[in-house]
Amino acid sequence: MKACEAHFPKTLRYESPAHGGWGIIKIASQVPESYLLFFAPPACGRHGCLSSFVSGIKDKVSYVFFTEEEIVNGTYVNAFIPSVKELLDFLPKRPKCLFLYTSCIDDMLGTDRPSIRRELEGLYPDIRFRFFQMDPIKLDSASAAPGVSLYCNMFSMLEGETKKPDTHQVNLIGNVVEPDYESELFTFLKEAGVTSIRQIPTMRKFDEFLSMADSALNLVVHPRAMAGARLLEKQNKIPLLEAFTSYDPDDIDRFYQELAQRLGSEPFKTKPLREKAEAKLDATAKELDDIPIAIDFRAVTRPYTLAKVLLQHGFNVRLIASDGVAGMEKPALGWISEHHPDVEVTNPLFDDAPKYAYRKTDGGDLAIGFDCGFMVGSSHVADMIEDDGYFGYKGIERLCDRLLNARGENSDVQRMIKEANLVV
Repeated sequence: MKACEAHFPKTLRYESPAHGGWGIIKIASQVPESYLLFFAPPACGRHGCLSSFVSGIKDKVSYVFFTEEEIVNGTYVNAFIPSVKELLDFLPKRPKCLFLYTSCIDDMLGTDRPSIRRELEGLYPDIRFRFFQMDPIKLDSASAAPGVSLYCNMFSMLEGETKKPDTHQVNLIGNVVEPDYESELFTFLKEAGVTSIRQIPTMRKFDEFLSMADSALNLVVHPRAMAGARLLEKQNKIPLLEAFTSYDPDDIDRFYQELAQRLGSEPFKTKPLREKAEAKLDATAKELDDIPIAIDFRAVTRPYTLAKVLLQHGFNVRLIASDGVAGMEKPALGWISEHHPDVEVTNPLFDDAPKYAYRKTDGGDLAIGFDCGFMVGSSHVADMIEDDGYFGYKGIERLCDRLLNARGENSDVQRMIKEANLVV
């Protein structure tokens, strides 16, 4: 469908081999000295078990599989306490926190999770227990989607942990990999007097995680962590600032202006950085020589904003693969609909998406992300996932370099998908 006609009706979902991101197992396992224990029917647990192998974190995850008889009779609830004891007796090192996952059938079975947690905390006072839900039924929920509730449950462990608020310490929240330390963000934070930056991907000890409670500001770099940041704002009195990745220079400037104000700093000198990034965009568009561009919503958090910026700088954006339009993206879609109404918008999760796969006419497209690369059968794929490693003006420059590299490569999309360890 054309951008000016974009709509996203609810249908059966098609999960292509290219679909996926970091996954709730991989994200939760990054909490240092933690362990994950899943309670689910075999079919549900098998998916998570395989993904933990693929992600290289099988040593941090275990499973308890319920039989159909246990589910029907309700006797599955008797497995929680004994299973935790068996796991703790087996593990060579006792975890500092244990995450207990239940699957979507628990919405119908109604496990009394609070009472089980209280009993476990009484038996093992040295371990923090939290219940998580592996619940795809709630994927469309703004407050209860698995990736959203994940951060709320994680950060609830910081309740009462604020000891000595540090005005020179900030948290980065929502990133799964370490950012590019060449980003101007770190230069500006240092100029503003920030000497400590806390982020889960760099942590090795649980005490480091608890020290996040002493920070003066939470920079929320991904929307999935927003509810968790709001919890910290209420629970630990840590203010938050949206720092979602954007490739729009206007958005980046606004963020840095707000950041300087929040930190009580002089305005940051962004003008030369912006000019350099925009010049890089112009030069890259010229070098790509009108090659069709396809953008995937799993590669970047704001695909419509990226499309708008690229179109403004002369790129030939032909396709946006997205499953919807977030509120913050509606202005960008409106601009595209008005100025470039023929840009195609396709939902790679529609039930008829397989009919679109491997369009021979699009094999030469430059695809930003795996979903659209798989859909059009492109041999030129920029292997980005959820903006990780791309931020600010340096992120724009890095994006341009990645596009140029992808244009010069003949990508094996199937191999790239396998090596990316994507998890639905």
